[in-house]
Amino acid sequence: MPCRLLTYNDVLTALSIIIMALTFIILIAWLLSFSNHFDFIRLLFEATSALGTVGLTLGLTPQLDTWGRILIIITMFVGRLGPLTIGYALAHREKQAGISYPDGKVMIG
Repeated sequence: MPCRLLTYNDVLTALSIIIMALTFIILIAWLLSFSNHFDFIRLLFEATSALGTVGLTLGLTPQLDTWGRILIIITMFVGRLGPLTIGYALAHREKQAGISYPDGKVMIG
């Protein structure tokens, strides 16, 4: 069975997923640290577990306030959809015309 090489586009896609996921995890843990007074590393674990939708917890989720629980719910939803799917959905793209007219030379006169 021949080995398939990774294309440059594959590597860029993987890097973009990693960067978006890490940025989102750090942002959620940072937002959780404002209203909940736990260690940042424990909040980081909860955010990572929520984004990965793996079901692991340190027991902090029941102790979070309402906004913290909402952030965890949003993180689980984003983790289920996938960062790249959400990025593609939010990206601004120009709509391409569904109709194209043929070009041709017409003799006049």
